[in-house]
Amino acid sequence: MTQAADLVSQPRSLKVLLVEDERATAQALATLLSRRGHVVTVVGDVHEALEARGHDVVVADVSLPSGSGLDVLAQKRAQGELAHAIVTTGDAGVDTCRAAFKLGVAEYLAKPFRPDDLVRAVEGAPAASTNRANPTAAEAGWRGTCAGTPDACARLVSELVARTLARGVGAACRARIGSALSEILDNAWRHGRAARVDLTARFEGRDLVILVSDDGVGFEPALVGLGGVESSGLARALALAEDLRVESAPGRGARATLRFTPWSTAFADDGVLDLSDADWTTPETARRVLDAIRADETVHLNPALAVVAGRLLSHDASRSAQKALWS
Repeated sequence: MTQAADLVSQPRSLKVLLVEDERATAQALATLLSRRGHVVTVVGDVHEALEARGHDVVVADVSLPSGSGLDVLAQKRAQGELAHAIVTTGDAGVDTCRAAFKLGVAEYLAKPFRPDDLVRAVEGAPAASTNRANPTAAEAGWRGTCAGTPDACARLVSELVARTLARGVGAACRARIGSALSEILDNAWRHGRAARVDLTARFEGRDLVILVSDDGVGFEPALVGLGGVESSGLARALALAEDLRVESAPGRGARATLRFTPWSTAFADDGVLDLSDADWTTPETARRVLDAIRADETVHLNPALAVVAGRLLSHDASRSAQKALWS
């Protein structure tokens, strides 16, 4: 069973502006957030939203009777208000998504969304409403521990990816983070025979740094080759991260440090944009996807997973061996 301790204090009370013209939806969302201790102001059109000031979080529906929720956010930005912004929409088109993120939106929720998704997005607001994509280490530090079993490791990955979602990390980077961590943890229990895996994550400036350590059998890094991305979990992990360093010794477990830079992304295609918090591939899935692409089979991937496949297919495994394994 996963045991995790969030270094962030319990959710503080936030002033939330909810811009939603559907009364039933507005009432349900307001009740949900109020029960979490937040102070919620509900408005139904653009004019009322622009008159409301001093909120920590703005949750705006895209389609409003008097305009667009994106117009609300654009005008508030122009007025110097930098509230943590969340967009909801029943029409999750690529153009709308791109426009939202250009305005600095922290999260983009396609209706119908789960109540927990909204809660995480709202409570992911930084301590000071400065609309930063990446909070400081003190705000975003997190640690978790799990048993060395496939199910427990998968839950630990899922929990961290969900937290990066709440912190405004985009779908493509979340896919890279989840896929790389799945490879590292799979290596720990499958090959290292670890009984316990520990994980810590923190932001250092813009970068997210993740440390994974286990109590497994360990190995001698200088004697291990990464091989190609289709066969080596460490090679696939490095292909997906900005940097990966591995320390290990026989009988002393292993320690991997991964670094990710969550760049903002604009999608030029017209596909469906999936912003779920389960946007990654397992090691088995990664191998199957790469084999299918190499065999010229038709593979349909959402944009986030397409980024993962592209990184894997373009990776130089020989350079990875020199960069990732060191003693």
